[in-house]
Amino acid sequence: DDSAARRTLLQLARQHPGSRQAAGASFRAAIIAYAEGMYEVAAQELDARYDSRVIATTMDVTDRE
Repeated sequence: DDSAARRTLLQLARQHPGSRQAAGASFRAAIIAYAEGMYEVAAQELDARYDSRVIATTMDVTDRE
């Protein structure tokens, strides 16, 4: 399930922003958003360059969908 994978990746990036895996997790989550047609969310996440405030915000948006 792509949505579950996306939530997990965002959670990883948010909870462990200093991890070497955080940037990759954020990128993969954005790509999943794009693949699911959430183009604006994907663009925000990619443009933010893994800014933890944007990741937290988009996680909230994803949970409402």
